[in-house]
Amino acid sequence: MKNNKSAFVKSQRAIFPLILLLALINFFYKLQLTPEGLKSRDNLWSPTWLLFGPLLYIVVCKKVTYRRFLFHLLPFFLTLTLFAITLATTHFEHPWNSELYYYYQNSYIIISISLFCYSIEVLRLVRRPGFVLDGITELAIIIALIYFLIAFLYVMMYACWGFLSVDMGIDFRFLTYGLLGILVIFIAKFKIKHRQAFSAETTTQTLNEVQREIGDEKIVAYKASLEKIFQETEIYLDPDLSIESLSKTLNIPKHYFSRIFRNYDTRFYPYVAQFRVNYAVNRLRTDGARLKIDSLAHQCGFNSRTSFLKYFKRYTGLTPEEFLKDDSKSLI
Repeated sequence: MKNNKSAFVKSQRAIFPLILLLALINFFYKLQLTPEGLKSRDNLWSPTWLLFGPLLYIVVCKKVTYRRFLFHLLPFFLTLTLFAITLATTHFEHPWNSELYYYYQNSYIIISISLFCYSIEVLRLVRRPGFVLDGITELAIIIALIYFLIAFLYVMMYACWGFLSVDMGIDFRFLTYGLLGILVIFIAKFKIKHRQAFSAETTTQTLNEVQREIGDEKIVAYKASLEKIFQETEIYLDPDLSIESLSKTLNIPKHYFSRIFRNYDTRFYPYVAQFRVNYAVNRLRTDGARLKIDSLAHQCGFNSRTSFLKYFKRYTGLTPEEFLKDDSKSLI
């Protein structure tokens, strides 16, 4: 299971090209160029719309597994089955005479629900404390916002066509595919700019191969610089400490940090939190009786009491109060 999960994490690097491919498939499936101009085909809506959300979700979800991912694909497989049945039983000379065709075509609100839910969940995940914002994450945020806009347009269509019977004067489907075109442009530009991050070679590389790509000596040097500044200064007490500020201070390109922390089996915020907890332990041993938890959390660089207690418990196995009691017993 562990090896499967590791392989799945590596495959996350290929997700954006898959999203790009899905967008292009939908273009060719739904749109056609005629002498009168670009028109929308009179065919069944594509169930591949239900793949966009799950694919983006696994880019930012660090704990996803094959089993969980298959669960997220369940709506797609169910809709694909209904799509195949509708396709096989409909006479397309008069498709709207088919009850199944009618219900399937009017179920496209599912697209909105899927894109809304996944875009909101992706934006929620990237706002978690300690989440490293690198180039891949920034692209995921842009795509999530595009998903949200597409979902909004589909809701508008569903409301106007299904309930209000309003002639909108414009086919909003062209706007949704215009947004898909913008999505394609963003992914293509990012793929060109960060070719290594998207290449199939990087997708299948082992950890040692990634290290060689960056350069073993460079990784070691960057890690040494990082450890030195944390051990010889109290930079970790700055509550506004971030990857960006560390990048400027240490003169290390920002995109290297996520790779360094990943290679050493940690992330930025837990790494910083460990130093802050060590500082808190020393403060408790010297001034514990006079310290208030909220004040101590702030002095250690934590932005909240909750975050401080969480990491203190993780690294010491005790709450600050339990630590004080245990420490006082050891001095008797």
